Amino acid sequence: MNDNHHKCNKTSYQFSHDHIYSIHPFIETFLHLTFKAVQIYMQPTSGNMDMMINKTKALFVSGLSLTALAGCLDDPYVYPNDQVKPPVVTPPDSITLYGKDSDDRFKLAVVDKDSIEADVDANGHVSQGNIRTQPISNEENGPLLVTITEDGQGARIQSTSVTNAAVDLDFSAELTALEFDVRVLDKPDTANSVKLHTQSEYQVDDDKNVDITSALMALSSMPPQTMMVPFSCFDGQDLNEVTTPFALASDSNLKFEISNIHLTEYDIDPAEKPQALECDNKSNPVDLHEWRIFVQDIPDSWDPAGWGQTITAWATDGNIQQEWQHDHIYITYDGIGAGENGGLVLAVTNLDTLTDDERRDISAFIDGGHLEFMLKVDSYGSHPTKRLQVQMETNFGNGTPQYLDAGFAEGEWKQVRIPLAALLKNEDGTLNVNAIRNIEKPLSILPEWVENQDTLEGMWIRVGSVKLAF
Repeated sequence: MNDNHHKCNKTSYQFSHDHIYSIHPFIETFLHLTFKAVQIYMQPTSGNMDMMINKTKALFVSGLSLTALAGCLDDPYVYPNDQVKPPVVTPPDSITLYGKDSDDRFKLAVVDKDSIEADVDANGHVSQGNIRTQPISNEENGPLLVTITEDGQGARIQSTSVTNAAVDLDFSAELTALEFDVRVLDKPDTANSVKLHTQSEYQVDDDKNVDITSALMALSSMPPQTMMVPFSCFDGQDLNEVTTPFALASDSNLKFEISNIHLTEYDIDPAEKPQALECDNKSNPVDLHEWRIFVQDIPDSWDPAGWGQTITAWATDGNIQQEWQHDHIYITYDGIGAGENGGLVLAVTNLDTLTDDERRDISAFIDGGHLEFMLKVDSYGSHPTKRLQVQMETNFGNGTPQYLDAGFAEGEWKQVRIPLAALLKNEDGTLNVNAIRNIEKPLSILPEWVENQDTLEGMWIRVGSVKLAF
């Protein structure tokens, strides 16, 4: 509570004579008038002196009470209602498979290339064949460093029933998500395959898995991030008779940190949550040699090369003209009205006929990769900020727009380099692991949005040599 406000309470006070006169000038005036009135109407004699003193005390106390009450009535402060309490938020039900307060029905173990299983000990250590774990902190059941070696020889880490018998978790598979924190230290090879499994039988069932290879490839060298996988992705697995609720298997070398493995039951299908990994992805991976998006670098050729050659100039209303100038695209804003917006898009194909396998997966480029292109702005017209907005667009959102400096590349060609991780991050700064493998428009560039009487009229923009680069 603010120290300048004092709540009115029924409290007894004892005042000394000096305190009374130091409280407020009003009291001093009140006392002076009170004693004057007593002197006039009650002449003190030996018989009535005690009466006069007693009446004076009564008048004085009454005056103090009225003064204090006036202060209460004049106080503008709105005091909180002590009876109002914040609503109680019930956290979702969760079962920890590995981490703080781990469920003792499950244990963490590894399985090597020869299918030999070994338990992770209480200190986080195990070494079996081509897989080993070690703790990276003194925290009980804290983060583990997992190393899988011998290229081409698979291994896995898993949480299994202590008795190998089925466990009834009493969770709805349709409302449950498998979640864990992961940090990838060495980028997996593009030929590697990393999958999550969960099963009711003791052996891994390859028909019930979720491929997380591209997600781990993209997360290489990035801070730890929580992976959320809807349990419904595991092809009808039953949480009422589960033996291995979590298994991460790699068929080749892999080095990563893992922690806080748990199952969480939500009040909605976790697949509807934006951070949930999609169950099945059919997009086409972009290999490292496919760095061209829209590039004209072949001598004596008019045609560009790359996987983003579908050009579209769009506007909310009005006209934007596009023109291919042999080695770059030229767009002009001529006849566009006030408050209208528009820009240039390079797409993987005609979006009206787009199929799942025509979207592109750029996870191999995320670690250290950039979107790079050449830009020249002949004129910013009368745009109020003279800033351009750059983004990538996917069927999982448009990532985070990046804004170029005001007046950038005005009257001259300049190179633009933007980290892919910056373009494809969530609002909380984590990487959007669905967006990176569902690219529909590898480049979308437009003037910063205008409203009311501001206009894009008179702007001329040139874009060329669009690529992915390290």
